[in-house]
Amino acid sequence: MTNKQNAPFGFWKSSFTPSTMGGQLRFSDVLWDSDGQRLVWLEGRSGRGVLVCREGTNAPYDLNDEHNVRAGVGYGGGDFTVSHGYVVYVEKSGRLFRQSLNSGPAGAITPAFGHAGSPVVSPDGEWVLYVHSYERTDVLALTNLDGVKWPINLVSGSDFYMQPAWHPDGGRIAWIEWDQPNMPWDGTRLKLGRLSESVTGAVEETLITGNEETSVFQPEFSPDGEWLSYITTEDEWDELIIHNLKSNERVVLDKDTTLAEPAWIQGIRVYGWGPDSKEIYYQRNDQGTGTLWQVNTGTGERSKVETGPYSWLQQISVSPSDNAIVCTASSPAVPARVITIESSG
Repeated sequence: MTNKQNAPFGFWKSSFTPSTMGGQLRFSDVLWDSDGQRLVWLEGRSGRGVLVCREGTNAPYDLNDEHNVRAGVGYGGGDFTVSHGYVVYVEKSGRLFRQSLNSGPAGAITPAFGHAGSPVVSPDGEWVLYVHSYERTDVLALTNLDGVKWPINLVSGSDFYMQPAWHPDGGRIAWIEWDQPNMPWDGTRLKLGRLSESVTGAVEETLITGNEETSVFQPEFSPDGEWLSYITTEDEWDELIIHNLKSNERVVLDKDTTLAEPAWIQGIRVYGWGPDSKEIYYQRNDQGTGTLWQVNTGTGERSKVETGPYSWLQQISVSPSDNAIVCTASSPAVPARVITIESSG
């Protein structure tokens, strides 16, 4: 038996030391590349954001040696995206950079003013849509991936924006917007925008849902382009909904539960589409425990996905090539880590 010794308050020895706590990695986000072959995640190391890439079972490697990856719109978040063999990330200064997943230096694609967040690359790999904030004015901005053109303000007029998304045809986008004094969990609007032929022209906007008393969260287009999905919160409970873009049919896939997380920051994800558009994988908060579920979008049939020893999941990303799910996971006994979950689909 270990001998116990009395000590004055604050002077007893603990197995948890500052070096132990400081040595723990912090995982902010993880995403698949658009081909489903490579993963990129963001690690917090002593206050510095470092992007790490891994392909298959190969050893992971750092992508950014000189930059601190950290978005600065609002409280942060939405630090990077991955597409077409590139990672587009926000450097702490507020500029967007493009970095190849293979080799070579990073290159700035936006000028040095304001702050950027939640970048998303168009399906053809030519454009980057993102939230831009400058002198207390937020907009949805657009720049090209190679950074040779000056960015433009694509959508403006609301106080705040988050969670922009591209339709697979590249001609439509969706986003969340809201105004003061609301917080994003109080009341937001989901907008659908049709781009001009030049892409950079005026956007034809349509309100899909949302108001001052209903919160809407995480719009996503199905890979086949037929559906726009989102989560709505009203009267404290959440609903996972898919909206048919042709018929305007609205289907509730899950309800009377807790799905969305408070959007304190940009870039939060709690679900993702399977590549065949037949399944959505989503996390639920069941009495304080994070669980993973699969729902068939045609039949509405739901099933729980086994997640092993983990009781909390964040930042779900589904592979575009199969139904492999990656996310960050933890439990009271297991520190946060990046895991991959194989689903039967």
